[in-house]
Amino acid sequence: MRRPVCAVLLAAMISMMTETASAQRVVQCRITDPTGTPLNVRQGPQGRIIGTIRNGVSVHIAATARDHKGQPWVQIVVGQSGRTIGWVIREYVSCY
Repeated sequence: MRRPVCAVLLAAMISMMTETASAQRVVQCRITDPTGTPLNVRQGPQGRIIGTIRNGVSVHIAATARDHKGQPWVQIVVGQSGRTIGWVIREYVSCY
């Protein structure tokens, strides 16, 4: 059974809008800890420290969460490599 042309066009338009919205969600961010020291990276919000990352490193936000105190956290991915690094407090990541 053939679908009406309008239904096919509508489906195509919705698909394109979804892809465009997904592409627009990729926002460039940088680590901006006001203390100027390397920022602790954690396994999860309020989790074990697994490393540090220095100011100015280009990152993307992969996920967001709040800890038990309501503090916002973000899971960061290194901009160039696409490698997931870990979780940092949201206020130390500036996006544009």
